[in-house]
Amino acid sequence: MKRLLLLTTTIILFAAQMYAQNGKLIVRFENLKSNDGKVMVALFDGKESFAKHESTQTAALSIENNSAIWNMESLPEGQYISIAYHDENENQKIDLGIMGIPVEGYAFSNNTVSEMGPPDPDQMLFEVKSDETTTQVLKMVYFDFSVFQK
Repeated sequence: MKRLLLLTTTIILFAAQMYAQNGKLIVRFENLKSNDGKVMVALFDGKESFAKHESTQTAALSIENNSAIWNMESLPEGQYISIAYHDENENQKIDLGIMGIPVEGYAFSNNTVSEMGPPDPDQMLFEVKSDETTTQVLKMVYFDFSVFQK
């Protein structure tokens, strides 16, 4: 009986310690051009999972007042990358226009941008530390296709 009690206590203490080593992440999306649709967001555990397109968490966020918020209460300490797009028509994919340019808004962690193609993963990495709250405020980017209509 004493062994069972000791084992149970050890497991509870270990679990409590593991939980205490997690951080909180808040990602706020701003500059959405409408309240239509959802913000589709994915979180990657570092550059390797981003390169493999293996997200650790995903979400479809509701939009209010042209913004959306994603709260993650318990995230292990480490480096992460987040990407998102404004799925205005809720077809669960980012719609592309001329030359593969996104028609819908998009955002990368650290508000990283790129001239052509996706941005450098090194620039998108951000740190989540244990027992801290990390906040990313990301502004949606919309391509101006009117330059092609002149």
